[in-house]
Amino acid sequence: MCATARSATLVIMADRPFASGSSYPVRTTSSLDFFVDGEHSFEAIAAAISAAQGYVYITCAYGSVAFKPCPPAGPSLLDLCAQACERGVTVAVLIWLPDGTVSDTIPLTQADEFARRRIAARWDKAKCRGVYAVVPQLACHHQKTFVIDGQKAFVGGINMVQSYWDTRAHASVDERRVGYEVTDAGLRARTAADMKLLPLHDAFSAFTGPAVADVEANFVERWNGASLRDATTRDLMASLAGSDPGAATRIQIVRTIAPDTYPHTASGEESVKEAMLALIASATQSIYFENQYFFDGDVVEAIRAAANRGVRVVGLLCRSPDAGTTVGVLEDFLDAGSESRLRWAVLDPAMQKCVQLYSPVTTDLPTKDIYVHAKLMIADDRYALLGSANIAFTSLEFHSEMCALVDDAGKVLALRRSLFAEHLCVPEDEVPPGFADGAGMWAAHAVGNLARLKGRAAPNSRVIPLSPVSAWNEDAG
Repeated sequence: MCATARSATLVIMADRPFASGSSYPVRTTSSLDFFVDGEHSFEAIAAAISAAQGYVYITCAYGSVAFKPCPPAGPSLLDLCAQACERGVTVAVLIWLPDGTVSDTIPLTQADEFARRRIAARWDKAKCRGVYAVVPQLACHHQKTFVIDGQKAFVGGINMVQSYWDTRAHASVDERRVGYEVTDAGLRARTAADMKLLPLHDAFSAFTGPAVADVEANFVERWNGASLRDATTRDLMASLAGSDPGAATRIQIVRTIAPDTYPHTASGEESVKEAMLALIASATQSIYFENQYFFDGDVVEAIRAAANRGVRVVGLLCRSPDAGTTVGVLEDFLDAGSESRLRWAVLDPAMQKCVQLYSPVTTDLPTKDIYVHAKLMIADDRYALLGSANIAFTSLEFHSEMCALVDDAGKVLALRRSLFAEHLCVPEDEVPPGFADGAGMWAAHAVGNLARLKGRAAPNSRVIPLSPVSAWNEDAG
């Protein structure tokens, strides 16, 4: 049993954890799917683009014109879009324009290639908020969305870069993760085996119904307000939201938008953070989250408060996000500080079973991490928040972000059990439906795996206790 709930009653509003500050209302849908990792996500996205009849709208943060959604034999995403244009489909791609040199982004020099393929493209600079405005390099248009014919939308966190593509097997070496700009076979093999090219874990959601119009409205607002526009592209009109009679799944689109970026959101928007904090505050039994970062103080403290009132928490995190880069040094420092605050709480024996933090490694080469790029939070096996937003002040205050917040106990429980099965390397039917029993499996696996790694044996599954890379390497000998 976790810590006893505090005597003070936590007041939960009837519509929590939905965000009152969102530009978009709570909708309903009868069609919701979750796709885990790049193989399944981009297989579904590529099929939807191939079936498009009217228009395709894409928001791109990091990307490559050579990215293949279905490697190795499938066409590039650019080719898929061009083929759609040849069928008479309108394709518009909104691309982040970094302030300074950033790898893995589509540069302005590709504008002529987009125009030659009849694909409309605009580039857009991002803005920071408040005191961070003096560091424009921190700003990023980080959303990753696809809208197909106004009928279906994909909202997630996976970038359109080959190294972000992966399968649920998360093999330590996979040439399909190597960019297809690398054509030399020997170089491809060496790149695939490089310890710096990590397997990557992430997810997408897909849905139909009136919330699709909200994803489209975000795209149109950003497209029409993009910082770089030319005569070869035209402004767009957003579709009106329809209805989905009889739909039972509730869904809301939440965002982060920096102030003074677009005319319709001049004061900015922080509904992702509002939804995330409400999700944590409304949890009564369990919280499961996966995230690349973990250094937003408000979120960390909210999770500690949830644990104090008896909520069981399991988190899957990167051990060293963005290590070696200028921003990464700052992020590692802040992440370590937030982690230590949770570790301080975990030192209390009553809390050890309430807050469990892990990071994943490959099973075929256990000295290699699996990079957690997912931005996902599940509360009480009923609500899920999934999209592009990290647990970081950048994502929650001024990066352009989008997440889908859904209320569907059946599908959210299935997603959580599917994720547990992937990380614990067991069949899905062996994952207990009860969260506490599943959390117990994580604890047992992590302890056993760490012991096996110290004995230079391969782990039985992917999860180990969260710790800095250097400390873990010393422990492992």
